[in-house]
Amino acid sequence: MTEKDSAVRDMESSLMQRARAGDKDALSRLFAEHVPTVHRFAMRMCRDEERARDIAQESMLTALKSLDAFRGDASFSTWLFTIARSHCGKARRRADREPLHDQPEGPSDAVASSEPLPDVQVAHGQVSDVVEAALAALDPGDREVVLLRDVEGLPARDAAEVLGISVPALKSRLHRARAALRDHVRGALGDHVEPPSPACPDVISAFSEKLEGDLADNACAALEAHLASCPGCAARCESIRRVLGACTMLRTQPVTPELRRTFEQILAGLQRRPGV
Repeated sequence: MTEKDSAVRDMESSLMQRARAGDKDALSRLFAEHVPTVHRFAMRMCRDEERARDIAQESMLTALKSLDAFRGDASFSTWLFTIARSHCGKARRRADREPLHDQPEGPSDAVASSEPLPDVQVAHGQVSDVVEAALAALDPGDREVVLLRDVEGLPARDAAEVLGISVPALKSRLHRARAALRDHVRGALGDHVEPPSPACPDVISAFSEKLEGDLADNACAALEAHLASCPGCAARCESIRRVLGACTMLRTQPVTPELRRTFEQILAGLQRRPGV
């Protein structure tokens, strides 16, 4: 755990103690910064604004009712993601039982086009739009691991805890999901290199392993040497780098006034709950 992570845990622990004692200001501070994050996660998992708002509110109310059950073994944000993921799963199962004509439609459900975007569009931030659409097109299991690790930036250990799997299992799923995400957006990124030759290594998986600190020194050196001599693999590696960079930028999207009002309503509702 880094010094910054330790400081965050200490602050959360202090706020938690005060919130349990009935301090409503501490309760608001504890939840305020996490409501937008939970909503963002729910929106990208369920791809429906109304469901996302409901999930954010339900998640916060569940967390409020369960404050005494939070032991502090993981960060408060990890605990909230675990709760939100559970509510997202319930919402998806309800949606699966709904008639097809009741399913929400909109741009967030779009799949990334196989046609490349003009370079000028990519240069003006359209990569993030394409990545959003590509995330929506992923299998939910792949989507959630990319959201937790690459969009929200949870450490591998925390992301694994949210998903209820081991760290090695998380990383195996992550490498596969990153490759799938890159496949969805490669046309938009202008990745038109020839397919790798049989002699070329799987540079996408190797790069992903390198990011996770799991690529041995000799393998890392071999990868770098191959990229220096193979323009096609170097281009493939650069494309996954750009995709994951766009994922990071999705974490910094501004909160709209409408969503801010929703968050304020949720927090106001939390404060009105009896016993807090």
